[in-house]
Amino acid sequence: MKLITLSTLALAGLFALSGCNNKSSSGGSGGKLRLAFVTNTAATFWTIARSGCEAAEKELGNVEVDFRIPSTGGAAEQQQILDDLIAKGVDGIAVSPIDPANQTAFLDRIASQTLLICHDSDAPESKRVCYIGTDNFAAGVEAGKLLKEAIPGGGKIMAFVGATDAENSKQRFNGIKKELEGSNIEVIDI
Repeated sequence: MKLITLSTLALAGLFALSGCNNKSSSGGSGGKLRLAFVTNTAATFWTIARSGCEAAEKELGNVEVDFRIPSTGGAAEQQQILDDLIAKGVDGIAVSPIDPANQTAFLDRIASQTLLICHDSDAPESKRVCYIGTDNFAAGVEAGKLLKEAIPGGGKIMAFVGATDAENSKQRFNGIKKELEGSNIEVIDI
């Protein structure tokens, strides 16, 4: 449910901000506002986000959402998707950058051509308008606290993340490790 709210919020943010964006053309001239929602990898996690985007389309009315998932989870594929969306003339893009530190110049180029916001994974050095999502390190710390409650005597655990090379996954895992320092819980694999 929270992910549906997040995706709806991201689209509503794009919808609202596009009215202030002189780069957009279709939404303000009577046509449907064309927005895109781009994930960072193919995972069942994003099925809920897709449902949220579909709900937002119905709720907002004059909006068309192009939902894209990079099949390989690679930055090059994600960049190709964003280039394709720019070529289609979308009015705004919500993206979860795979490798924000190495995608900054690329994201800046996208932001110079359409409204760009980040969701789930931030690119704070880019010219994106805003970030909608959690503090990923803090989320990891909270997960670590829950682990300590669940196995107070300690033990060995394995961690699961969507993509080990995605920046938001690294931040969450680092938060877990930080919270587990000094505990009897050992992370044996990720």
